[in-house]
Amino acid sequence: MKENSRLPSNQSPLYLGHRSRLRKRFLIDDGVSMPDYEMLELLLTMSIPRRDVKPLAKKLITEFGDLSGVVNAPLEELLKFTGISENTATLIKLVKVCGLRSAGEKLGSRENDIFENWADFISYCRQKLAYERNEECIAFYFDAAGKFLYEDKLEKGTINRTRVDARKIIQDVIYYNATSVILVYNYPSGNYKPSKEDIH
Repeated sequence: MKENSRLPSNQSPLYLGHRSRLRKRFLIDDGVSMPDYEMLELLLTMSIPRRDVKPLAKKLITEFGDLSGVVNAPLEELLKFTGISENTATLIKLVKVCGLRSAGEKLGSRENDIFENWADFISYCRQKLAYERNEECIAFYFDAAGKFLYEDKLEKGTINRTRVDARKIIQDVIYYNATSVILVYNYPSGNYKPSKEDIH
Protein backbone atom coordinates (compact mmCIF):
# COMPACT_ATOMS: atom_id res chain seq x y z
CA MET A 1 0.00 0.00 0.00
CA LYS A 2 1.35 3.41 -0.90
CA GLU A 3 2.09 5.89 1.88
CA ASN A 4 -0.94 8.02 2.83
CA SER A 5 -3.15 6.18 0.30
CA ARG A 6 -6.12 6.46 2.67
CA LEU A 7 -5.96 10.25 2.78
CA PRO A 8 -8.41 12.24 0.65
CA SER A 9 -6.70 13.70 -2.40
CA ASN A 10 -7.04 17.24 -1.05
CA GLN A 11 -5.69 16.46 2.44
CA SER A 12 -2.00 16.67 3.39
CA PRO A 13 -0.38 14.27 5.88
CA LEU A 14 -0.68 15.51 9.47
CA TYR A 15 3.10 15.61 9.94
CA LEU A 16 3.46 18.33 7.30
CA GLY A 17 1.50 20.80 9.43
CA HIS A 18 3.48 19.69 12.47
CA ARG A 19 6.78 20.38 10.68
CA SER A 20 5.60 23.86 9.77
CA ARG A 21 4.65 24.54 13.38
CA LEU A 22 8.06 23.31 14.59
CA ARG A 23 9.86 25.68 12.21
CA LYS A 24 7.72 28.64 13.31
CA ARG A 25 8.31 27.87 16.99
CA PHE A 26 12.05 27.64 16.39
CA LEU A 27 12.18 30.96 14.56
CA ILE A 28 10.37 32.77 17.39
CA ASP A 29 13.18 32.31 19.94
CA ASP A 30 15.89 30.20 18.23
CA GLY A 31 14.46 27.10 19.88
CA VAL A 32 14.93 28.26 23.48
CA SER A 33 11.44 27.10 24.44
CA MET A 34 11.72 23.76 22.64
CA PRO A 35 12.73 20.54 24.42
CA ASP A 36 15.67 18.56 23.06
CA TYR A 37 13.56 16.00 21.22
CA GLU A 38 11.72 18.74 19.29
CA MET A 39 14.99 20.42 18.30
CA LEU A 40 16.26 17.08 17.07
CA GLU A 41 12.95 16.37 15.37
CA LEU A 42 13.22 19.64 13.44
CA LEU A 43 16.78 18.77 12.43
CA LEU A 44 15.70 15.33 11.20
CA THR A 45 13.00 16.86 9.00
CA MET A 46 15.78 18.45 6.94
CA SER A 47 16.96 15.08 5.67
CA ILE A 48 14.00 12.72 6.16
CA PRO A 49 11.03 13.72 3.98
CA ARG A 50 7.47 12.39 4.05
CA ARG A 51 7.69 10.68 7.44
CA ASP A 52 6.84 11.45 11.04
CA VAL A 53 10.26 11.68 12.71
CA LYS A 54 9.12 12.41 16.27
CA PRO A 55 9.41 8.73 17.37
CA LEU A 56 12.94 8.55 15.97
CA ALA A 57 13.94 11.80 17.69
CA LYS A 58 12.64 10.54 21.04
CA LYS A 59 14.39 7.20 20.57
CA LEU A 60 17.71 8.91 19.89
CA ILE A 61 17.35 11.18 22.94
CA THR A 62 16.56 8.15 25.10
CA GLU A 63 19.61 6.30 23.79
CA PHE A 64 22.15 9.13 24.04
CA GLY A 65 20.71 11.14 26.96
CA ASP A 66 20.20 14.57 25.44
CA LEU A 67 20.68 16.61 22.27
CA SER A 68 24.40 17.02 22.91
CA GLY A 69 24.73 13.27 23.33
CA VAL A 70 23.08 12.67 19.96
CA VAL A 71 25.17 15.28 18.14
CA ASN A 72 28.35 13.87 19.67
CA ALA A 73 27.45 10.20 19.16
CA PRO A 74 29.87 8.18 17.01
CA LEU A 75 28.80 7.90 13.39
CA GLU A 76 28.68 4.10 13.49
CA GLU A 77 26.28 4.16 16.45
CA LEU A 78 23.92 6.60 14.73
CA LEU A 79 23.83 4.41 11.63
CA LYS A 80 22.57 1.45 13.69
CA PHE A 81 19.19 3.16 14.08
CA THR A 82 16.47 2.26 11.63
CA GLY A 83 15.66 5.42 9.69
CA ILE A 84 19.12 6.99 10.06
CA SER A 85 20.80 7.01 6.65
CA GLU A 86 24.36 8.15 6.01
CA ASN A 87 22.91 11.45 4.78
CA THR A 88 21.01 11.99 8.04
CA ALA A 89 23.98 10.94 10.19
CA THR A 90 26.18 13.37 8.26
CA LEU A 91 23.74 16.19 8.96
CA ILE A 92 23.78 15.40 12.69
CA LYS A 93 27.60 15.35 12.78
CA LEU A 94 27.67 18.59 10.76
CA VAL A 95 25.91 20.36 13.64
CA LYS A 96 28.79 19.47 15.99
CA VAL A 97 31.51 20.44 13.53
CA CYS A 98 29.88 23.79 12.69
CA GLY A 99 29.55 24.60 16.39
CA LEU A 100 33.17 23.72 17.08
CA ARG A 101 34.46 25.65 14.10
CA SER A 102 32.47 28.72 15.09
CA ALA A 103 33.71 28.54 18.68
CA GLY A 104 37.30 27.99 17.50
CA GLU A 105 37.17 30.98 15.17
CA LYS A 106 35.78 33.09 18.01
CA LEU A 107 38.64 31.94 20.24
CA GLY A 108 41.24 32.73 17.58
CA SER A 109 39.83 36.18 16.83
CA ARG A 110 40.25 37.45 20.38
CA GLU A 111 43.02 40.01 20.76
CA ASN A 112 43.14 39.94 24.55
CA ASP A 113 44.45 37.49 27.13
CA ILE A 114 42.92 34.00 27.12
CA PHE A 115 42.31 34.34 30.87
CA GLU A 116 39.97 37.25 30.19
CA ASN A 117 37.86 34.84 28.10
CA TRP A 118 38.35 31.78 30.30
CA ALA A 119 34.67 30.73 30.34
CA ASP A 120 34.56 30.67 26.52
CA PHE A 121 37.77 28.66 26.41
CA ILE A 122 36.47 26.08 28.90
CA SER A 123 33.21 25.82 26.95
CA TYR A 124 35.14 25.18 23.75
CA CYS A 125 37.24 22.48 25.40
CA ARG A 126 34.13 20.76 26.71
CA GLN A 127 32.61 20.77 23.24
CA LYS A 128 35.79 19.19 21.89
CA LEU A 129 36.30 16.46 24.47
CA ALA A 130 33.32 15.89 26.75
CA TYR A 131 31.77 13.08 24.70
CA GLU A 132 34.93 11.34 23.48
CA ARG A 133 35.09 7.66 24.43
CA ASN A 134 38.91 7.55 24.67
CA GLU A 135 41.41 9.74 26.46
CA GLU A 136 42.75 12.57 24.35
CA CYS A 137 45.15 15.42 24.92
CA ILE A 138 45.04 18.76 23.12
CA ALA A 139 47.72 21.45 23.36
CA PHE A 140 46.79 25.12 23.01
CA TYR A 141 49.60 27.57 22.30
CA PHE A 142 49.54 31.28 23.21
CA ASP A 143 51.79 34.28 22.68
CA ALA A 144 53.14 36.68 25.33
CA ALA A 145 49.87 38.64 25.34
CA GLY A 146 47.85 35.46 25.93
CA LYS A 147 46.46 35.46 22.37
CA PHE A 148 45.60 32.07 20.91
CA LEU A 149 48.07 30.87 18.26
CA TYR A 150 47.53 27.20 17.51
CA GLU A 151 45.70 24.07 18.63
CA ASP A 152 47.08 20.55 18.23
CA LYS A 153 45.45 17.23 19.10
CA LEU A 154 48.51 15.43 20.42
CA GLU A 155 47.26 11.91 20.94
CA LYS A 156 44.16 9.73 21.01
CA GLY A 157 44.61 6.91 23.48
CA THR A 158 42.47 4.32 25.24
CA ILE A 159 39.69 4.71 27.79
CA ASN A 160 42.20 5.34 30.60
CA ARG A 161 45.54 6.17 29.04
CA THR A 162 47.13 8.44 26.46
CA ARG A 163 50.74 9.27 25.69
CA VAL A 164 52.05 12.80 25.27
CA ASP A 165 55.32 13.51 23.48
CA ALA A 166 57.01 16.36 25.35
CA ARG A 167 59.52 16.81 22.52
CA LYS A 168 56.68 17.52 20.07
CA ILE A 169 55.27 20.19 22.39
CA ILE A 170 58.67 21.88 22.74
CA GLN A 171 59.18 21.84 18.98
CA ASP A 172 55.77 23.50 18.47
CA VAL A 173 56.50 26.11 21.16
CA ILE A 174 59.61 27.11 19.22
CA TYR A 175 57.95 26.92 15.79
CA TYR A 176 54.96 29.08 16.77
CA ASN A 177 57.01 31.36 19.03
CA ALA A 178 54.64 30.56 21.88
CA THR A 179 55.28 31.65 25.44
CA SER A 180 52.64 29.51 27.12
CA VAL A 181 50.90 26.19 26.57
CA ILE A 182 47.71 24.78 28.06
CA LEU A 183 47.27 21.01 27.93
CA VAL A 184 43.67 19.77 28.05
CA TYR A 185 42.75 16.18 28.91
CA ASN A 186 39.49 14.31 29.15
CA TYR A 187 38.84 11.39 31.50
CA PRO A 188 36.23 9.07 29.95
CA SER A 189 36.74 6.54 32.75
CA GLY A 190 35.19 9.05 35.17
CA ASN A 191 38.26 9.20 37.42
CA TYR A 192 39.52 12.73 36.81
CA LYS A 193 42.11 12.84 39.59
CA PRO A 194 45.49 13.45 37.87
CA SER A 195 47.77 10.43 37.95
CA LYS A 196 51.49 10.60 38.68
CA GLU A 197 52.07 10.32 34.91
CA ASP A 198 49.77 13.29 34.30
CA ILE A 199 51.63 15.46 36.79
CA HIS A 200 54.99 14.36 35.42
